[in-house]
Amino acid sequence: MTTHHGGHTQAALAPGGPGWREFLERWNTEWLAVTAPEDRERALPEGGSRLGYAPAGADRIAALEQRIGLPLPPSFRGFLEVSDGWREAGCFISRLSGADGVEWYGDPYDQAEGWADLLPEEPSERDLLEHGMWGRSWQLALESDATEVLLDPGDPGPDGEWPVYVWASWRDGPERHASFGRFMEEMYREFHRIRVAASGVETETTRRLDASVAEAVRRARAGEVDGPLAALREANAYGRPGAGPACQQLEGLLAGRPGYDSHSAGTGPRGLALAAVSYFEGRPGASPQDAAFLMRGLAESEREQGLAVLASVAEGTYVHEEPGAFGAALEEARALAARGRTRRAWRVLLAAVPAWIPEEPYDVAPAGLLADSLLCALLDGERGRALLSTPRGGLPVSRAPGPDTEHDDLDWLSERGNQNLRLVLAEGVPVEELGRRLLEPGPPGAPRTEGYDEDEVPPAPREPGPPTTPRVARTLRHTYQSPVFRLGECANGWSFASEENPTGSPLTDPDDYGDLPAALSVGARALVIWSDGHRQGYVVRHFVDGAETYALGSRPVLGEDPAALDVRGDIPEGLAADPDLPAVLAALSRLYGVGLPEDALVRGRLPVVVSRSWRRPPRAGEYRAVVRFVSASAVHRRPAGEADG
Repeated sequence: MTTHHGGHTQAALAPGGPGWREFLERWNTEWLAVTAPEDRERALPEGGSRLGYAPAGADRIAALEQRIGLPLPPSFRGFLEVSDGWREAGCFISRLSGADGVEWYGDPYDQAEGWADLLPEEPSERDLLEHGMWGRSWQLALESDATEVLLDPGDPGPDGEWPVYVWASWRDGPERHASFGRFMEEMYREFHRIRVAASGVETETTRRLDASVAEAVRRARAGEVDGPLAALREANAYGRPGAGPACQQLEGLLAGRPGYDSHSAGTGPRGLALAAVSYFEGRPGASPQDAAFLMRGLAESEREQGLAVLASVAEGTYVHEEPGAFGAALEEARALAARGRTRRAWRVLLAAVPAWIPEEPYDVAPAGLLADSLLCALLDGERGRALLSTPRGGLPVSRAPGPDTEHDDLDWLSERGNQNLRLVLAEGVPVEELGRRLLEPGPPGAPRTEGYDEDEVPPAPREPGPPTTPRVARTLRHTYQSPVFRLGECANGWSFASEENPTGSPLTDPDDYGDLPAALSVGARALVIWSDGHRQGYVVRHFVDGAETYALGSRPVLGEDPAALDVRGDIPEGLAADPDLPAVLAALSRLYGVGLPEDALVRGRLPVVVSRSWRRPPRAGEYRAVVRFVSASAVHRRPAGEADG
């Protein structure tokens, strides 16, 4: 994989301009300032003080162009006109070639073959063009720490520049720079990140960048976003103190997810929480090895707290705490988010942002919200920008609250392509009561599961469980072999219970249902929506005080189009029978003013309940067949003497 750096070369580093001379002189001066005398003697011959060389004359440049067979790119020519080579380019290249030392690379280690495996299955022309650089490049590194510097004439840019590739054995892939000038700028930044930052020596460059960081922090807290972020990114590329954490806070909130990596763990327990959220994404949980890796940058006094942070992040229970009025608002927003009221929670959080107080000198925003197991669901990129655009840290607020991005309807279910669901919407039934109604035991002997006998599955919990994520809800369903619903509140006095990707097709015949759907609406109104997104079949049933008043649905008919429609009762005006479920969902939203909290269902943590069966028990003379699929290996492992069923 090739990593790209930079666009067009700065005009100041083109031939004939003053840029190269000033740039190299500044680099030389700063290198001398941070380098010990013994290291100078090793790098510079005979007590010299110059990293560069005398300019290459026109005849030597012409000889190189004749050898290559092409005119040199502008920035490399400009460099040679000022210095015919360079020592200590970055931290891993001891000597860069001048005009006489440029040699054909020739791919002596068969890199083209080795990196071919990383090409896409159907590589584009650009992929193939870049990959071909191994066989057509010129080597610029004369002495290095196992690092190749390759100038590629086969892929010139519109400005006539040739890309430069840097490859070392410890890199994930060759790094591509748009020109020789961009390559040298990056080597200068690498020198600053590794050598200058560690030395603590002040230079003209560090003073300029440190002042830029302080100004960017001030402007970011005042509600500016893009300008401060650009300044912080530049300073971070040079390894300036505070620029990295401040930059990560802005980038994480703009992305709606932590931008931290494992190297951010040294910023204390809060930084550890953000690093752990990114690290555990897609992983099943924390291990001792994970803990040791993530906490390697923590002080000994922080390790106990760090272990607690890692455990809570892995378990999905981490709480981001703040002092004062902002902390109190977070508690209120967290309580709302736990009930699915993510819209109100967001408004509470945004209104409290001005009261946020930075903990560290370089803190620019409460990025720790991205690690909070409940509040993280409130933030996406648009909301993150709204938060960052709000002055904070004691500064006056002159802007109105930012936009509200949450959907207020059911349309978003179709927009996401998520039409495979079982949903209960109950008006006038509190969330806790809706959970209890889903849990009430059915008639004596009724199986709790669809297609299983009750004694073959673990006993289901008899009260709603704690807030959990969609992934954990799916795990519970497999554990109990029962419907698992996530519970929450909608606006306008409605509550909801939602099951994602329910097993089995919707029951279209009301005689197939047990008493559960009707029981959910006792003393209230309830809508039951059950759809099979794969076959485009669905059922909508409307109940008032335990009695069905109308129902409509669509059943796909093999070989026929459109699907067959089923209608019972009097369909209210504005809700036409339609085989298209998205149209029905939109009509239900308009008719009843009901909508689901998208943030809570997609990213949030909601209470769960393991429901009893929706299917009626068999009547006298009826039987229910159960089909199981068992792997052949499981059959062969059966104890001797046990007969097959």
